[in-house]
Amino acid sequence: MKNFIPSTIPKIAATAALILLFLTVGRWWFAGRDISRFIVCGERCTDSAALPTPLEVLPQSHGYDGQFFARLAFAPFDKRKTAHGITLDSPAYRQQRILYPLLAWLTAAGDPARVPWTMVLINFCALIGIAVISALILRAYAMHPGYGILVMLSSGFILSFGRNLAEPLSGFLTISALYFFLQHRLAGCAVLASCSVLTREPSLITFAALGLTTMWDRLQGQRKTEDFQFLWLLLPLIIFLGWQTYLTNLWGHPPFLSGPSLNPWPLKDFFIQLARHPYLTKPFEASVLILYLAWHLWLALQVLISCSKRLRDHNSAQRKNLAAIRLAWTFWTLFATCLPLCIWEDDWGFTRILAEWSLLGWLCLFTARQKPQKSFILFTLFLASGSLLRLWLRP
Repeated sequence: MKNFIPSTIPKIAATAALILLFLTVGRWWFAGRDISRFIVCGERCTDSAALPTPLEVLPQSHGYDGQFFARLAFAPFDKRKTAHGITLDSPAYRQQRILYPLLAWLTAAGDPARVPWTMVLINFCALIGIAVISALILRAYAMHPGYGILVMLSSGFILSFGRNLAEPLSGFLTISALYFFLQHRLAGCAVLASCSVLTREPSLITFAALGLTTMWDRLQGQRKTEDFQFLWLLLPLIIFLGWQTYLTNLWGHPPFLSGPSLNPWPLKDFFIQLARHPYLTKPFEASVLILYLAWHLWLALQVLISCSKRLRDHNSAQRKNLAAIRLAWTFWTLFATCLPLCIWEDDWGFTRILAEWSLLGWLCLFTARQKPQKSFILFTLFLASGSLLRLWLRP
């Protein structure tokens, strides 16, 4: 199989770009050659007559989260709940994820007509970046760098790309921060981590794990971090708290408490949804749901198997780095078990929110020098192809 996988960084970047170009052009074509269909606006939140630029608006629909990113990209500093034709369902919650729409606004030079294009462009570049940074990490651990494309093809990233969501950008910033962390360049890691937290606040879970392991090793005298450079890893928390405080004062309630509430009983809502899903009346949707769940469970199984593998070829620093990434993945797993019912009701929901969990799962394998099973690679490619077709046929 290696003979069919690109092995150099330029070839990996080119292959990733070609795959994404194929996806993008296909979605654009099947959506009536309308780039605004990536946003998925619904008339219950979007007033087509008040929009600053024409967007396709689905009738009798709530739309999807991309419309709220578009609203912020039109005017990221506008403090009104309803403006530019779009009503934010939860202004504080939506505005805490400011970096993606802010970059789209900057790239568009403030021109609303360019925003639908720049939103796609940013995620396009971010997904290529995920493949490239993954390849660099793989190469550093003496593994085939071409496996990095598999990380980009994780369905959570592909589906999010097709609806102008923040997961691709957040994933790129997270894996870039992890690349700096693995090289013990904590300042760069902290800056990128802070940007990731401003893109999607759950990314703080990852960097909390990195900070805890680094400070623990420092207290144990196992990491010789000069001049207390490990304190850089407090920066994402400081940025997060500062931005949350500002938005709390602006909107009157904490943004991170404005979204769906976590269930304190692990996996309760997950099993409730499994029991109540209409398998007989909606067999196709049920099959798709099961396929995505199976992929995540299979990845989790491989990560757990890799934890039992002896690390004969790892030096002390690599062992500590692997421990930090495994802790981050464990934190994300605990977080996933508490996701509410509304996330498990639809495969789009849990697949996109677990995109960073899957990214960390891949890194657990790569940094343990555990090759993914060939059957799992084929399953990943199958699901990525299926996700692509869904984005084409369900624009």
